Amino acid sequence: MPWYALWSDVIKKKVCRYLLQRYLGQFLQEKLSLEQLNVDLYNGKGTVYDVALYSEVSLPYDPFPH
Repeated sequence: MPWYALWSDVIKKKVCRYLLQRYLGQFLQEKLSLEQLNVDLYNGKGTVYDVALYSEVSLPYDPFPH
């Protein structure tokens, strides 16, 4: 039995929400809610619904130099 099978769905969603906020939060207009997440760690799948993204974010480099 995998280690994550013992975790409840709420715990899995909270961990995934934390990681998404931590690494992609600068691109999100609002914090994610648990209702927006669908997590299936056993199959390696996850879905985020109804996400508003910032259209302009300062990147650390210019991918299209002049």
